[in-house]
Amino acid sequence: MKRTGTAILIFVGIFLAGAVSGGFIGVRMSENWAHRHAAELFAQQQFKRLGDQLSLTPEQRQRIRPIVTKAGKDVQEHRREISSIAEKMEADVRQELTEAQREKFDRVRSRMRDNERIFQRWVHEQRARRLESQTAPGPEAPSPVPPPEKPLDK
Repeated sequence: MKRTGTAILIFVGIFLAGAVSGGFIGVRMSENWAHRHAAELFAQQQFKRLGDQLSLTPEQRQRIRPIVTKAGKDVQEHRREISSIAEKMEADVRQELTEAQREKFDRVRSRMRDNERIFQRWVHEQRARRLESQTAPGPEAPSPVPPPEKPLDK
């Protein structure tokens, strides 16, 4: 009986370790997918805007598409660099702070991240509205809603 209980505990432990590892890997992979998708979306939006606003000829579109696609990839690459630089800066700054300052720093950084998420959600909603208004027949779409002002000041 004792061996059966031990075997069950080992099995459950291995299962939980796999689930936790799989969760971390899944989150990391979804972040990478989102970043790649953002670069593609950036390039598509820029290309569409240029084509619509400038009435590009088919030949111009053919020549301009690779330029915009490369720019989208470059933008994404620099975002990754900026993100890693900012993470290193935060870690280095935290090491120089007192415990009370670290707590305040962490609260401020958390609030800034929350505000950034809210702003990004707003941007996404505005893009979706603009795309809907471009594809939907009928009267012109309403003007964009302004971003929230200081949404999470604590």
